[in-house]
Amino acid sequence: MRRFDFKIEFDYLKPEQAWDVFQSHCRQLGLPDAGDAVVKAELLCLKQLALGDFAAVAKQAKVLPLADAAALLTALKHECSLKEGAKGTFGFV
Repeated sequence: MRRFDFKIEFDYLKPEQAWDVFQSHCRQLGLPDAGDAVVKAELLCLKQLALGDFAAVAKQAKVLPLADAAALLTALKHECSLKEGAKGTFGFV
């Protein structure tokens, strides 16, 4: 067993953190409508959202550009949906 000097826990983003990162990515990607209340409400419902999801979507957007904030939200929902199938499983089945 390996021993580590530091114990670090990486958890999912809190709702206010997710919204801040979402707005930042909208600005970076030049997307309109970042302040839409419906988009914000749906984003805050994503419980398994991590910084890596934003990074993955930003990389995908270089190849398949996003039209607006709603498209960014859709891409983030897709990233989260990929996690749900693996939730609770570890190792070989």
